[in-house]
Amino acid sequence: MTKTVAKTTANASIAQAQYKAMAAVAKKVKTWNDTSYKKATDELYALLAECYSVTLTTRAQSTAVMRELNKLLVAKGLTFNDGTKLETKVVRVVFGNIGKRAHIYARVLVNAREQAVEAKGFAKWLTAQGGVEAVRRQHKGLTPTQVKPVSYTHLTLPTN
Repeated sequence: MTKTVAKTTANASIAQAQYKAMAAVAKKVKTWNDTSYKKATDELYALLAECYSVTLTTRAQSTAVMRELNKLLVAKGLTFNDGTKLETKVVRVVFGNIGKRAHIYARVLVNAREQAVEAKGFAKWLTAQGGVEAVRRQHKGLTPTQVKPVSYTHLTLPTN
């Protein structure tokens, strides 16, 4: 056997061992996906459903109640401006300081409201839509690829 053939055989053997190691980790990921991750996702969706329900019932209140709620939130140390959406306020109160995830969760709640999702069906709707990240990217119920063609339909090309 030449050195090149021996080296190629050794490399193939190492590659095979690495693939087996990856496949073993993939089996563990499948188990994790079906157990721990699924449970955590289901719990998150249930929490977001409760947040969504709170936003719906809060929106049904008078503006005087909203003003009082804003005063209470400021007194509790929540900072926001006049343009901060109710969904963002609710997420910040419920989840605390979670950085960019607060915006993501609030966007999901806004999209649900824009699509008139019922509070009791929120978690199922979120699952059917593909999860938090898929809903976050939606604009008025459309995915980014669906929005793109629509946004150019009003343009006309100049004629010579």
